Amino acid sequence: MKRLLTALAFFILMGYGTYQTALAGPPPGGAVQNIPFQMYCHPSAAAMVDALMKQFAVHVSLSFKANENLTVYLLTNPTTGFSAILGTNLQGTCLVFAGKDTQTYKRPAHLPDAPPTPEAQSTES
Repeated sequence: MKRLLTALAFFILMGYGTYQTALAGPPPGGAVQNIPFQMYCHPSAAAMVDALMKQFAVHVSLSFKANENLTVYLLTNPTTGFSAILGTNLQGTCLVFAGKDTQTYKRPAHLPDAPPTPEAQSTES
């Protein structure tokens, strides 16, 4: 479970936008830090989602595989602005963060639809 908590904390704190870089480590000038904070965990993902749905009227609005063993869920309620992040693996599911005043952003038009290929990156250098 400690490995799950460390992986979740690192992933969330590094941010989804730097996810591909985070697989190889932090960007230049960055450092890996172990930051202790409280999380609520349960062996059942369904029980965690159900509890959040009942208490905050949220729904799963986004999910993704952080790796083959870790799935991350974003639950939101656009009416109240409440959001929560769950991480789940074979050991269970943890509520990583929850909060209010959710802000959503549109994808900037200048961003490419896919990351550059390694060949394109080597020609840019």
